[in-house]
Amino acid sequence: MFERGGIRSQLDELVSDPLGKFGEIRNYMFAQKPRFVIIGTGRSGTTFTSAALTRAGIPVSHERYFTYGGPRLRHPYRDWSAIGDSSWCAVPFLPDEDIIALHQVRHPYKVIGSFYKIGFFDPRHEEVRAPYVALAKQYFEFSDDPLRSCLRWYAEWNERCEAITSNRFRIEHFADHLEDIERWLGLPVPPSALDTATDTNTRKSSLEEPVGDLEGRLREFPEFADLEAMCERYGYDL
Repeated sequence: MFERGGIRSQLDELVSDPLGKFGEIRNYMFAQKPRFVIIGTGRSGTTFTSAALTRAGIPVSHERYFTYGGPRLRHPYRDWSAIGDSSWCAVPFLPDEDIIALHQVRHPYKVIGSFYKIGFFDPRHEEVRAPYVALAKQYFEFSDDPLRSCLRWYAEWNERCEAITSNRFRIEHFADHLEDIERWLGLPVPPSALDTATDTNTRKSSLEEPVGDLEGRLREFPEFADLEAMCERYGYDL
């Protein structure tokens, strides 16, 4: 059954495989509640931040504790060593006195354009991400116009994040915020966090038609004034 190299080496190899059965058992046995969570709107770069901090030696899972089904301590694919989670799904379940929250923002045109392209708020395509759409619908009323939903989601979900924490950073200036993140978490964040690729969470577009003049179309909605006020707080130009 066990070949050369010894029983221990082969068992170690099995246990070190996070997708193998032994890895799943280990993840269940040693699961721990995260010490912190990165929150945002979705499409704001939480996958990037999870990968960046993990690369820097601070293990952070992505939507493995705060899932579309709510907080889940024992998840077979959430690495047992993770001390943080990065998830927009966390927002309805915060604040939590045991978990430090960091609010990550991204330029609204990037977030809104991404949501629109993947058809998240479009009834024609919502089945592609049905569990996540179902979570969103519990806390957000979809508009008849998918683009208007994207705009409103950005403003309303970020407002919910603001009500949870004042620890906010812009993903476009991640390098400039490392000292802030260190202070908020009480952990050193080495420069290796900056080595993570920026294409960590691409999504295939569900739309056949081009987005077109995004800014012009957004300005037609009455909620655009709310977006302008938010961007003034965040330091974004529209």
